[in-house]
Amino acid sequence: QLFTLNGPFIHRQAEALAAQLMKQKGTEARVNAAYQRLFQRTPRKTELRIAIAFLIGKENDVATWTQYAHAMLASNEFQFIEWYGKYSQKSADQRAHSNHANGDLNLQFYEN
Repeated sequence: QLFTLNGPFIHRQAEALAAQLMKQKGTEARVNAAYQRLFQRTPRKTELRIAIAFLIGKENDVATWTQYAHAMLASNEFQFIEWYGKYSQKSADQRAHSNHANGDLNLQFYEN
């Protein structure tokens, strides 16, 4: 994971993502666009609050959005595939909670 924190490729991708996000109007729309693009979902209320707190006062600063994009690209959710077998008994809410409960590797298998 050090490459994703320090590598020039990821930094360029973060810059490109930030540039795309800057085309959206407003912080919340940009955060929603980032989550849709990277995770194919909307941000949870807590994730949205954290993002807004980080971006407050710097809503139109490309460097700050690049840092935000870089953090998202370096996240476990972006880097690891989580797969649930078709017979999994976990609900979507339980999966979402366990996925982010402790920040551990997100590769989990549930087969009955």
